[in-house]
Amino acid sequence: MRTFQRFVLGTFCALLVAIMGACLGFVGDDLKAMAPLVNTGIPDRVALTARIQSELAKAEYEQREITCLANIVQSEGGGEIIGNRYLIAMIVKARRDDPSKRWGTTFCEIAQKREFNGLKNPHDASGLSSRNIKIAAFIYRDPWKKQLLPRGWQCVRNYAVPLKLIKKLSAKRRKQLGITKAMKGYAYFQKKLRPVARFGGHEAYEPKAGCDNPLPTT
Repeated sequence: MRTFQRFVLGTFCALLVAIMGACLGFVGDDLKAMAPLVNTGIPDRVALTARIQSELAKAEYEQREITCLANIVQSEGGGEIIGNRYLIAMIVKARRDDPSKRWGTTFCEIAQKREFNGLKNPHDASGLSSRNIKIAAFIYRDPWKKQLLPRGWQCVRNYAVPLKLIKKLSAKRRKQLGITKAMKGYAYFQKKLRPVARFGGHEAYEPKAGCDNPLPTT
C-alpha cells in the first residue's frame, strides 16, 4: 500500500515539475519577446505621438477643405437643386485637380480668390447647411470614381450666370450680383470660352481650344 502511495506521490511531483517547467518556459519566451519593446519603449511612444499628431493634422486639414468647398457650394448654389450643387462642387474640384495649378491646389486657395458670389469667409462653418457640408465632404473624399463630371465636360473649369439670364435681371439685381457691362470676367468668357451646358441658374464653360488636361467624365 505504501509503495503504491509513494508511486502516486512521485508521479504527481514529476508532473508538477514538468508543468512548472513548461510555464517558466512560456514566461521566458514572453519576456524575450517583450525585451525589444522594453528596450525601445521611449522611441515607440515618440513614434505613437508623432502618428497621432499627423492624424490630427490630417483631420483638421480635411475639415478646413470641406468647409471651404461647402461655403462655395452654398454661396453659388444655395437655392439650386441638389444635383446642381454637386455640379458646382465638381467644377470647383476640377479646378483644384487641373494639372496647370492655375486656380490653386486646395479648395481654400480657390475660395480665397474671391471669385464666388458673397463668399467672405470660406473658413466659417457656422452658417453652413448640413446638406451642403455632406455634398462637400463626398466630393472631397471621392477620387473621381463615384461622382464624375458629365459627359462632354472634361475641359469644364468655369461656370457663370448665363448671359441670356443676365439680360433679364433688373439693374438692382445685377448690382447685387456685382454684374456690370464693363465686367472683365464676362468679356473673358465671350472671348476665350464657349458654353457647354446650362444647369439651373448657371452655365458651364470650357476653353474654345479645348484643354490638354481632360478629367474623367461619365
